[in-house]
Amino acid sequence: MSDDKPEQFTKLPNQFFDAMQHMSHAEMRVILAVARKTCGWHKTRDAISLSQLEELTGLTRANVIRGVRDACRHRFMNHYKSGRISHYELTLGDGIAAIPSDRKSTRLNSSHAN
Repeated sequence: MSDDKPEQFTKLPNQFFDAMQHMSHAEMRVILAVARKTCGWHKTRDAISLSQLEELTGLTRANVIRGVRDACRHRFMNHYKSGRISHYELTLGDGIAAIPSDRKSTRLNSSHAN
């Protein structure tokens, strides 16, 4: 790779890979799309429409909404609304504690344990 070209990859926190086994298909795709739109552009938060998430993930609108809901419920990301605009940010370091115990295969450390 030439030194003149910027790096063309998106860094993801290790917590994402540690938590993948606990995510649904839709949840994982939504998180990856949000990571691309945030981490991929060196942002902590970005405004992303449902239609953008549909296009990025290849999911139906219903499955995008389900993926957003699950990812937020499990604290893998936050969703903020300002009028009709939705903003998303990853919070992967905090998410594992929020996964229902029936979905956990191993006990993982978290400062947010119930």
